[in-house]
Amino acid sequence: MAKRYIRLKEYTPRSDQWITPSPEYLSGTDGTLQVGPFRCRSDENGFIQTGNPSLPGTQPVVFLGDSFVESLYAPEHDRFVSVVERTLRSKGHNVQCMNGGYSGSTTLQLLNVLVNKVYPLVGPGGTVVLFAPHSDRDYLYKQGTYWSDTARGATILPPGEPGHPEIPRGQAAAVMVLRLLATAAQQLGIRLVLATAPYRTGEYDTDPLFPLRYHGRSDWFRVGMTRRRHWISTIEDTAAEFNLPMIRAEEFIGGDPTCFYDELHLNALGQARVAAYVSEKLGDLMTDDDRDHGAVGSDSAPIGSPQGA
Repeated sequence: MAKRYIRLKEYTPRSDQWITPSPEYLSGTDGTLQVGPFRCRSDENGFIQTGNPSLPGTQPVVFLGDSFVESLYAPEHDRFVSVVERTLRSKGHNVQCMNGGYSGSTTLQLLNVLVNKVYPLVGPGGTVVLFAPHSDRDYLYKQGTYWSDTARGATILPPGEPGHPEIPRGQAAAVMVLRLLATAAQQLGIRLVLATAPYRTGEYDTDPLFPLRYHGRSDWFRVGMTRRRHWISTIEDTAAEFNLPMIRAEEFIGGDPTCFYDELHLNALGQARVAAYVSEKLGDLMTDDDRDHGAVGSDSAPIGSPQGA
């Protein structure tokens, strides 16, 4: 009998690879994706490297999400996490941005990453920016939801039979798992910032990408978009419930098709726009945090200052 194991979605530590999108993958894009190859290097902890210089005494800011955060098919220095790191440093924030994006990750899988990988590295007071993944949409309506037998989404490999029939589906499942993650961060003393990942919007009949992505089924398109909107509202509700800061990248981009090469992934323009927006919002949070700590004092370091400073 094959041994089973809990999956930790991450890159192999200290890997260095060049990746080229396949012709099949390119056929599902709108032509704004570069052909590559794209370099993807990981550090000793399996985070995607930004390509920026290492600096002493930096405060880690961990970005978690699916392929949106991963940004595999973008040049190393152009990935928005890399640009955010350089921008924040230029504004005097001594940060190290760690890209923990991984294609297909679900919120439940990222909860595992948060507890068993991120927390031992950053400790109490560490900062995590969670772009709650749109990958969840593929599982929320299956039997077992996050605990389904889908090989890509399964938390345990090899996956077992579909989950218990009374496990909630849809938004109820999303609320449950987001609350689990927010509560875990709260109990561990991690500063959690929730973020909404943008996605391409438009009319099915006027954007040729949508019939391609939804295999000519306009009904699938309408259902899919409704579920994406439900997911965004669930993230916003969770942020309000736990009094968490939010980065509303979905609202900022507004579904602008010129920012995406397909439905979910950013092209060069999208990477630049998201980087500018996230840098601004994180910079504001760091400035407020510095001001608050300066006023009242704290044992934990504010975002963007060295631990123990």
